[in-house]
Amino acid sequence: MYNESRSRKETESILTHMRNHEVFDNKEYKGYFSLSQVIEEDLYGEEEDILNWQDLIERYQIVATKSGIKFREKDELTEEEWL
Repeated sequence: MYNESRSRKETESILTHMRNHEVFDNKEYKGYFSLSQVIEEDLYGEEEDILNWQDLIERYQIVATKSGIKFREKDELTEEEWL
């Protein structure tokens, strides 16, 4: 049904139907869950996670390179790099 939808209105109708039946974005229903992700991305674009500075500091080390600043996950660092 989704693959045959021709307009944004039809896609939003499918989304509403899935929400009404409580299968939208529900991991118990794997097929509907993956379809939920596809529909949301098509309607609203790629999802973004907004992190606060404290999360960044706890999870990443900020590294200056010749090409610019990079964020490296702290788990990726070896013991020598910490010293």
